[in-house]
Amino acid sequence: VQVAADFFREGSSTFGRYDERRTELLRLDKAKRARDKHVSVRRAEFRKKITQRSLDLSGGVASERVASTLATFGRDLKAAESEGDPDRAAKSFLRAESAARLRLTTVKDDFRITAPRGVGLSGALRKDVEAYRDECDSFFQKVLGPAYQNIESLLGQATQGSKAGINRRVRFDNAIEEVASTARRN
Repeated sequence: VQVAADFFREGSSTFGRYDERRTELLRLDKAKRARDKHVSVRRAEFRKKITQRSLDLSGGVASERVASTLATFGRDLKAAESEGDPDRAAKSFLRAESAARLRLTTVKDDFRITAPRGVGLSGALRKDVEAYRDECDSFFQKVLGPAYQNIESLLGQATQGSKAGINRRVRFDNAIEEVASTARRN
């Protein structure tokens, strides 16, 4: 009884290793609980985000954003075509193309989701993520891809009818410059 009392009693100088080990284990347990709570919160937020984005895709919110972008691009092209000065018209065409591509890229980025780091996904959540990625890939191929091509063809038609001298090289240089400036800002 005395040995047990000496060993387990708090502040025991005889066998103090138990008290030290107990303190360490309590500290580790507290840290583990805090991490588990943090992970469960992040997992719940991720599940909510996946659900919301999936509803937006299936509900047509993303398609509406793409259609709105194309409509705005069409209005910008008409405004650029009515421009009297060829240089200003060329700049307006390039600005309209850049703005439309940027809005489409924003839509694409908004619907691209990556799993949070350090968070294990349950089997059901993993299946939801895979289903969402398949739905997203389908959207990118069936809606966004044709939208980029539509921008290309509409701009080509609009510049052929105007006196603004814009060739593919100028448009390519403009796109490269825009990507570089975005990268610098980020």
